[in-house]
Amino acid sequence: MKSFATTCHGCHNMCPCLAHVEDGKVVKVTGHPDAPLNFGFPKGAPNVPFMCEKGRRAEIALMYHPNRLLHPIKRIGARGEGKWAQISWEEALTTIEKKLIEVKEKYGPESICGNSHGANYRECQLMLSLFLRGLGSPNIVENNDICAGAGEVADFVTIGEDLIRPWRGPLDIRNSKCLLIMGANIAVSHPARWRDVLDAQRNGAKVIVIDPRRVEMGQKADIYVRIRPGTDGMLALAMLQVIINEKLIDSEFIDRWCLGFEQLRDHVQDYTPERAEKVTDVDANLIREVARQFATTKPACIIAGEGKEQQISAVQTHRSLICMLAITGNIDKPGTNTRVKLTKGFKQMRSYLWKSKEFNLPEDVERKRIGAAQFPLWSYEMESVKQSHYPSVIKAMIYGDPYWIKFFWVETNNPVVNRPNSKEIIKGLRNLDFLVVSDFQITPTGELADIILPQAMTFEYDEITFVPSARAVQIRQMIVPPPGEARYLTDVVLDLKKRMANKGLIETKYIPWNTKAEFFEFLLQGTNYTFEDLKETGFVAAMEPNFEMGNIKTPSGKIELWASILAKNGSSPLPTWRPSPDTERPELMEKFPLLLISGTREWIYNESRYHELPFATKVHPDPLAEMHPNVANARNIKDGDWVWIVGVTGRCKMRAKVTEDIHPDAVNVPVGWWFPNRKGFDEKLESSVNMILPSDPPYDTVMGAPITKAIACEVVKVSG
Repeated sequence: MKSFATTCHGCHNMCPCLAHVEDGKVVKVTGHPDAPLNFGFPKGAPNVPFMCEKGRRAEIALMYHPNRLLHPIKRIGARGEGKWAQISWEEALTTIEKKLIEVKEKYGPESICGNSHGANYRECQLMLSLFLRGLGSPNIVENNDICAGAGEVADFVTIGEDLIRPWRGPLDIRNSKCLLIMGANIAVSHPARWRDVLDAQRNGAKVIVIDPRRVEMGQKADIYVRIRPGTDGMLALAMLQVIINEKLIDSEFIDRWCLGFEQLRDHVQDYTPERAEKVTDVDANLIREVARQFATTKPACIIAGEGKEQQISAVQTHRSLICMLAITGNIDKPGTNTRVKLTKGFKQMRSYLWKSKEFNLPEDVERKRIGAAQFPLWSYEMESVKQSHYPSVIKAMIYGDPYWIKFFWVETNNPVVNRPNSKEIIKGLRNLDFLVVSDFQITPTGELADIILPQAMTFEYDEITFVPSARAVQIRQMIVPPPGEARYLTDVVLDLKKRMANKGLIETKYIPWNTKAEFFEFLLQGTNYTFEDLKETGFVAAMEPNFEMGNIKTPSGKIELWASILAKNGSSPLPTWRPSPDTERPELMEKFPLLLISGTREWIYNESRYHELPFATKVHPDPLAEMHPNVANARNIKDGDWVWIVGVTGRCKMRAKVTEDIHPDAVNVPVGWWFPNRKGFDEKLESSVNMILPSDPPYDTVMGAPITKAIACEVVKVSG
């Protein structure tokens, strides 16, 4: 047996690992013994590096699954009919090239769009985006708008860099004395950071968990706050008011490093704990206790995730938390939230997409990006995310407004299952001239494709990736060759680029490399490292906490509590909150009186992946809808009953889990459920929550994210 250092891709955490190979097959995956990110997890044996089941078992099982795609296939029947023919790579690339040129000539290059999985600074996101720019298209989407996108925009306009999310920044958790966790179930979604929290707690840190559900974190917290779904922003503003009015602030830090404190002070006076209590269902005295605990226990750190980023006030709620850190002086110090300082000459890959003028399209083309006019801080501004507005891209497929999207390339993503309003997604994909999907298997999205390209998996390709939470540059290496004719997207794009460049059909300055070796040399230039150097250990420490204030990348050079960029773009420069739009419609709430929490991660699945694996479905066979006994009793529902979760746009089927550990107004359901062995979209997507989530406005007013939290719903027991 031989062992190779590499990086897991069972989820977004990117844990360093060792893959063990025997007789040409990966047979075991273990945590890397020298990696600080996932070493010494308390659920494992002492001094044994942790790997979750996704990393240890799921990736291998999917690699060798009998339904793994091994060759390019093309559709020979109607979309969704399931009729395919195997083709050669030559035919696949020739067809894709032909369709790209046809769409470009008929509708314009902007009618070509890509959808990369894009998690954690992967090269395929960069490569696909730059390939499309070479064709003249500014359009690219990810799931980032319903993931960490709102936080990225809030960080950008307030302090210029990632600060709060547990997988995007170092966060000096272990040295903190107070940890405030909001909207992030890291015991499931980021176990390595949960380990850090438990270590800090054992060393005396106070842990505060704010969540509608009393999950493992809430059970182990020193203070658990059960909050009504959709009201995190109101709670944060009330905490700011307490901290400011009781003078629990760091005046020296504010005077030197912050802009707009006086405006913030005056602004939060309306957000009293008593007002917040009526909205959040959190006792006013508990709000004061939490605010005091956080402000007076130094150093303190905030860990916040997608739960508070999928609401109508997503960006502003995130900004409230940054303001809380700033006015208490808990930024860029040991034990606090810190920015990242790159070392050893490394550059973050995403900087080439967002911040580098080197790969910018001409100004008139940049302004054509879908969403650039409505949501410039998401789609257009320099150093913003520069992604197209996903809901508007789908509507452009259906209605041709502001223009048609007719060619779509999806890379290891499954928008039919993972995006809000699956019915609209399906309608949009059916209306395309051409859909290419690169994936390991035929997903519901792939069923609508014209061509599916077999994708190489985690241990079958070389890649450099940046992992801020690990403070490292990590690599994946080709430990075993891909089966059949599977290939990684980067290699496919480089081949297609060379074919089209030889015919003068693509602008090569946007994608100047001809081989992966050239691309790696570009990424590593100035670092004194080669890819071969990195293969030995699998990672190299390349980032460290920035414990020196200064070099703040905002227009003022300070932490902008009053955000000048928001003011310039017509949004409130001070953090605000508004209720979930559904709760402002009495007639709707009368019919659908409960508040849906969607998007919950399950420890064995990653978004829509692994649902075809027998060991995973044995461990977690059914999608569970968590509801309070008050909800269940009023509807004659017992624990284990099948129920319909009904919303304005449709319904999905779940098994009831009746528990006291949830807010009485809430229903909590998982994301990504589909049934690979069933036939037909209705059967496959019967338990997909995205069948009932809306994708229409109102969106987050700053960056346009669709709302997937605090959605009006009802629960009905399945009859018969």
